Order: sequence, then structure tokens, then C-alpha cells
Amino acid sequence: MAFLPFNIPKQKRLKVVIAGGGYAGIAALTNLLQYAPDTDITIIDPKTQHIKITHLHETFRYPLTDLLVAFTEIENRYGCRHIAASVNFDQDTLQESQDKNN
Repeated sequence: MAFLPFNIPKQKRLKVVIAGGGYAGIAALTNLLQYAPDTDITIIDPKTQHIKITHLHETFRYPLTDLLVAFTEIENRYGCRHIAASVNFDQDTLQESQDKNN
């Protein structure tokens, strides 16, 4: 069972942005949907495909393209949204965002 570091009120619908659609991003997506199925999730990743890194050893037998999953397939399967963009955070941007939310 995953540990979520916050309490999810039943009457609130969470809106979550996941920066990065790699292994950790997809794990966060599936865990959030398991424990908070009504969560509105957006994945931001500059690529159009996720690579199943847990299967990279298979590239000795199969082409790398067999391990790619289009983010459109992930959107359809999990009901999330994908935005093809990169996210760059610097110290000033993070501080400004924190100041706005306090």
C-alpha cells in the first residue's frame, strides 16, 4: 500500500500535475488513481511516448520501439491528460510560487 503524505477529504476533488512521465511519474499516476480515483491528473512531459524502463533488458531480444507506450494510450487508459512540454524550475520561480500561495 502506498503512503500518501496528505489527507484526501472525500468531498474534494484533487487536481494534480505530475512533472515527468517516466517511471516515477507513471507510478505516481497509478497510485493516486488507486487511492483517490476521482483525481484530475495532468502529466507534463516533452516526449510523446513513455518508455517502459523496467523492460529495458528486453532490448537484447526486441527492438526498443516495442517498449514505447504513447502518452495517448496512457491518457485513454487512466483518464488523465498529457501536455507535451518541458518544465524548468529555478529558485526564483519556486520562491515566487510559494510566496503567491501563502
